[in-house]
Amino acid sequence: MRSSRRGWKHAARYVAVGWFALYVGFLVWRSSDSVVAGVIAALASTVGFIVFMRWMLRRAAQRAAAISADAPKIEGRLDTSCLPGDWPSRARETMGALGGQASQGLAVIAAISDGYLTIDKRRILGSGRNYPFTARVPLSAIDDVTVSGPRFAVVGSTLTFSLRNGEEVRVEIGVEGESAERVAAIFRSAIDRAPVVDTDRLRSIEPKIERDPPVRTTPAWTMISYISVVPAWVIAMLGFHNGRAAGTALSVAFFVGLGSIYFRPPWLPRLMAVLLVAGGVGFVVDAITLNQPLRLAGTVYCVGFAAWLSRKYSSGGTLSRPA
Repeated sequence: MRSSRRGWKHAARYVAVGWFALYVGFLVWRSSDSVVAGVIAALASTVGFIVFMRWMLRRAAQRAAAISADAPKIEGRLDTSCLPGDWPSRARETMGALGGQASQGLAVIAAISDGYLTIDKRRILGSGRNYPFTARVPLSAIDDVTVSGPRFAVVGSTLTFSLRNGEEVRVEIGVEGESAERVAAIFRSAIDRAPVVDTDRLRSIEPKIERDPPVRTTPAWTMISYISVVPAWVIAMLGFHNGRAAGTALSVAFFVGLGSIYFRPPWLPRLMAVLLVAGGVGFVVDAITLNQPLRLAGTVYCVGFAAWLSRKYSSGGTLSRPA
């Protein structure tokens, strides 16, 4: 099973490189009107991409080789889905507005110290540095450490710490093959040397947030609030050449919604509802001034969606609240 998964990951890697090369070659061909230039650009981008990946793996392997056997630690990305209860979403929210909808994992440092496997969020730019996240599990509760394919990237490996109670802690690291097996062996050795505490053997993962992130609109409702504007905006822009009230109002809504994706303010659904109503008024103005009653269909759409968003916002179901 493990070799099958690695085969799929290697296939995905080659497909990604191929699509990237085709895209670069296509752009060069269109801009230069030369097939030869497009082919050369595709080949050059393929070679450059492969060299870059090899360099990244070699650099990660050098860092892995320097890991201390007495107090091992390594940088990686925590698969938040392995956390218990509602902790997966809570951990992602500590990454900032974009973190709640990110799928690349939580940047962490996995280390062994004082009888625990500790997982500390790295405080790097764009990761929500003001909202620390930690998780730990007693070494006595860890049954094994294994290596499998990457879960997020097309290169690297995943260290899986299997707990005696059936849970797992999965951390993706940037090394492969023998380097990844060596890292797993170092962690296994440190765990085996740890004193056995019977009361800890069946303990679970213990996540902790020192400071709760602010309340935001959930990623799903952020996208729903934004996408609700798109059909009305497209319709308004199709008739923008002779009726500009709806097009102007909904263009404001479109770009405000697009920008709000990066912040996810808690009042986003209410704001988009107000902007939809403004778009609906614009459709009424265009329908009257141009004597085109069919444009009132846009008003019906805007007002209907605005009422629905306001109702959902008032119910509180659009917010990601700290537990």
